Amino acid sequence: MTEIPLVHYIDSHAHLDFADFAKDRDQVIHDVFASGCLAVVNPGVDIPSSHASIELAQTHKRIFAAVGIHPHEVIHYLTSGDDVFDFLYRDIETLRELSNRARVVAIGECGLDYYRLKTDDANRSTIIDLQKEVFRLQLEVAQKKNLPVIMHIRDAHEDAIELLDMTEGHIRGVAHCYEGTWPVTQSLLAKGMFIGFTANITYPKKEAVYEVIKKIPLTKILLETDSPLLSPQVRRGQRNDPRSVVEVGECIAHIKGISAHEVFLQTTKNALELFGLPLLDV
Repeated sequence: MTEIPLVHYIDSHAHLDFADFAKDRDQVIHDVFASGCLAVVNPGVDIPSSHASIELAQTHKRIFAAVGIHPHEVIHYLTSGDDVFDFLYRDIETLRELSNRARVVAIGECGLDYYRLKTDDANRSTIIDLQKEVFRLQLEVAQKKNLPVIMHIRDAHEDAIELLDMTEGHIRGVAHCYEGTWPVTQSLLAKGMFIGFTANITYPKKEAVYEVIKKIPLTKILLETDSPLLSPQVRRGQRNDPRSVVEVGECIAHIKGISAHEVFLQTTKNALELFGLPLLDV
């Protein structure tokens, strides 16, 4: 990784518990925080990774956990051999209990993802319906626990907004790794949602996303990496880590025609606000 200037930032979405970091996790975490990172929010994608996120957060004072079930996990419910809804509801009860643990600051990542579902797939409607139910139940947990939700939404924005509308009470959160259209963005902003961007905005042919970034108020943007995934274009294909937030922030600054310092300052405030993080010493 090339040398980057010391700036203060928050990575609002990284998976430091993933096996990609198994050999050098402690060193990576040390280097990340030495680089100027103030905090990392580490979401779960299933029950085991949610436990792992909590364990990381309890071990490292600048890591905070989110607990959730990713939409891709519905395949495990369908192929488990167990009763699908018994299995799901047991996991939701576990998730509800995990949400009470210290240093858990959000529910997620959860949401809807239709990107890899083929239109002629006989199971398409079953998978979509189950994704909706898993997402709905987690929105309910987030609302009752007064926690923000970290949403993974891909090729499913209209259905996600419909489920948000159906949820009783106010839901706050972030649309993670965002690539939605401006009309969809307006709907999310109207609900008070934040919009999270990763280093995939540095990839070619992202002009449509750039136009959305130009329009979104800086007060509603979060920076994230989705580490170990989605490294910046200059390191595409290599393992990513939270230090690439610097490149995400610089890219957004360039798109908006403002200083990178302004981007890092405001997005840090945004993350502190959304997740209720404590003020952290530099």
